[in-house]
Amino acid sequence: MKICYISREYPPETDWGGIATYVHEIAQGMVAHGFEVTVISQAVQKESTQRVDGITVHRVLPDNLFERLPLMWRFKQHFPAFSYAAARKFKEIYKTEQFDLVESAECDADSLFVHFQTKKPPVLVRFHLSKKFIDHINGQPNKHKSTHWAERQVLKRADYFSSPSRALVDRQFELFSMDSRPVTVIPNPIDTDLFAPDPSLKEDDHLLYVGRLQYLKGVDLIAEALPILCEQRPKLRCTFLGGDTDYKEGVTWKRHILNIVPDQFHNRLHFDMVSRRSLIQWYNRASLAIFPSRWENFPYVLLESMSTGTPAAITAVGGMPEIVTPGKDGLIIPDHTPEAVISTVLEGFTNPEQLRKMGQHARDKIVQHYGIDSVAQSMAQYYRGLSAQ
Repeated sequence: MKICYISREYPPETDWGGIATYVHEIAQGMVAHGFEVTVISQAVQKESTQRVDGITVHRVLPDNLFERLPLMWRFKQHFPAFSYAAARKFKEIYKTEQFDLVESAECDADSLFVHFQTKKPPVLVRFHLSKKFIDHINGQPNKHKSTHWAERQVLKRADYFSSPSRALVDRQFELFSMDSRPVTVIPNPIDTDLFAPDPSLKEDDHLLYVGRLQYLKGVDLIAEALPILCEQRPKLRCTFLGGDTDYKEGVTWKRHILNIVPDQFHNRLHFDMVSRRSLIQWYNRASLAIFPSRWENFPYVLLESMSTGTPAAITAVGGMPEIVTPGKDGLIIPDHTPEAVISTVLEGFTNPEQLRKMGQHARDKIVQHYGIDSVAQSMAQYYRGLSAQ
């Protein structure tokens, strides 16, 4: 069976987030199950075609049609340039590569122009987290209206749907004012051999946050909790790993956090951006990860933390409660308040043996249910079922 993934995110060139990780992991899993796999992704500097780990990867530069049309250049920022370039590449290679299925995310409508082609196989849209959903959660419902329109077109024209979490399914269709359609839920896979525990690195009272610094991720709650946590836990250190973003005009989230936390505690805070592979040692050093998000689909940072044997404190939003069993392999932050963050973190740090046991259970769960081999087997069965229809 031949499958083509269309995703602007794909490592190493465009290793920007969870979509890149998912496509990379599932593509490897499909190759292991005998599939012929092609990926169309975005190029950063020049276009290329390479064969990597049994996967054919086409890199295309975004092609903004509006830049070439008279009087239309002013609208170029609204044109889905990668989607257009990806569709052109797909049309070219489909003449010789008769794919059985195309898969792409709904986010940013990467497969938009493929849906309008007359010669194409069925298109599967996988839910990750649409730009419309993100803007809605951030209280900016009209921020990317052209992208919202494109995402809706992709959802309307898709032949099949899959999602890593049950939580996102109904919310997605409701947000786009669409009737619900059948969606198959299969979790995201993770390389559990890569994200493996190393107990020798573990540090007491080390709190770890991984992700962009932004309101959606709940970093304001961590910031407001830190002064009290630092006072009550003299050895506490908190590490933030992820890109900084604007808090408000002229102030970034990193600066906002430093403004909230008293100066005497600044030497106990660490901010950095590291490669995904470098994250492994940070997960292993932490005694507790924290993800107080206001919404998540099925975050890789949670899977990665648990896979290394580091339990996480999470808010019960989106797909995260589908992964964590409270008190057994993680902790639940009961609401979106600094007080809830404080009590949950203190619960973990005052019971180090409980954290250790939760970490062991977390690792066992991820290996059993979310490893590449396990998820790829389910996905291969699903793909073959679609192809037989």
